[in-house]
Amino acid sequence: MNSNNVEEKQKRFEKVYSRYSALVIKMIFDMTTDFGMAEEVCQNVFMQYFIHMHKVVPGCEKQWLMLTTKRIVIDHYKKASTKYEQLLDEVWEEKFSELQTVDEDRLENSVKRIAQKELANAILQDLRHKNKSWYTIINGLYMEERSTEEIAKKLRISISMLYSKLYRAKLYIRKRYREQYLEYLKSFEKE
Repeated sequence: MNSNNVEEKQKRFEKVYSRYSALVIKMIFDMTTDFGMAEEVCQNVFMQYFIHMHKVVPGCEKQWLMLTTKRIVIDHYKKASTKYEQLLDEVWEEKFSELQTVDEDRLENSVKRIAQKELANAILQDLRHKNKSWYTIINGLYMEERSTEEIAKKLRISISMLYSKLYRAKLYIRKRYREQYLEYLKSFEKE
């Protein structure tokens, strides 16, 4: 890893930490009512983020941090309840049941959004390497929500040529990513 990558990783981490550390601590404190534990778990959450940040899609850091925070707190409760079962049984049971019921739908929706963004990011990266004009068109229309006129002007092509390239790009995406998309849909079907 060269020094530029290390510096970029450090800057990204510091930006995410400064932006979300207070939110993570508040979320933990709301679940545990223990500020000391909130600080400890927050440190663990950001350590996990630093280790796995290369897997986190930029723009999805907040969802990843919230999901990881919830999982770490639940794991902490599970471990603590086995160690101190007779002393804390009632408190842990109440907190754990609250955690499981409150955010199940939001958690599932967050996971779906993350999976969608990861698939979209993979498609965009592939398009960027396959054909830069396809990437510019797809990214401009669907990610940046630009008009066809703006994109055609940027690429210095006619609107009809833009639609032709858009058609070919969509055809390529359907052929290449159809199976992945169908598996994505299956993974979120209700059983």
